[in-house]
Amino acid sequence: MKLPVFLFLVFFITLPTLSEAETMQQADSTYLLRGRVIGGDTNQPLVNASIMVEEISVSSITNQDGYFSIHVPSSSRYAQLVIRHLGYQNKKIPIITLIDSPNNHIVMSPSPIQLSEVLVVSGDGRNLVREALQRIPQNYPTDPNMMIAFYRESVKKGNNYISLVEAVLDVYKASYRSYSNDQARIYIGRKATDISPRDTVLLKFQGGISDALLLDIAKNPEIVFGTEGEEYSFHIEGLININNKPHYIITF
Repeated sequence: MKLPVFLFLVFFITLPTLSEAETMQQADSTYLLRGRVIGGDTNQPLVNASIMVEEISVSSITNQDGYFSIHVPSSSRYAQLVIRHLGYQNKKIPIITLIDSPNNHIVMSPSPIQLSEVLVVSGDGRNLVREALQRIPQNYPTDPNMMIAFYRESVKKGNNYISLVEAVLDVYKASYRSYSNDQARIYIGRKATDISPRDTVLLKFQGGISDALLLDIAKNPEIVFGTEGEEYSFHIEGLININNKPHYIITF
């Protein structure tokens, strides 16, 4: 008579545990969305297009071939997936429509530029660059910030990748009015190399996270342009629309 009572007690005690585990599994489940982003005007892949889930901190970017993958929490299946790229209109797609498709094909529409009452300037862009640098203290934050960033560094030989490094970073951005250095810490990362034994000459490429932080032109303009930028020629190529505002395209 004791055996049935003992078995019943075990079943009664473990039943809530199994139920709780099932609930936790459902709460932690995610959907893996995959796709490719191309430009509607060129039919070419868009590199480094921003992919993010609306209203939550989940994002990714496209690779050199326009492909992306992103894990979306099941609680956000009715949210919008937002795609952004320089020179194209922002696009929002319901996530629920992408879940059952293994290869989503997303076409971005070029962003039109309204030129009414806008003075189009062409030619030398040196004065425009100098004015932009002078306005950095007014246009950039005075307080330090903590940021989460995605880092990708790749080396290609022809159409083949020799090296690929990807990482999620914790970034400390110092004030733009101070002389403190920016700092970064790798949260998680991966690296892949594919060097053929037939390659007899190997080159040492300068790169890395520290160099990427130094290339913040707003904080370290002298790294790129020197003290006065006299060694560069700046030329205004035209206008581009970003967030419904016209921006100058300047080559140097």
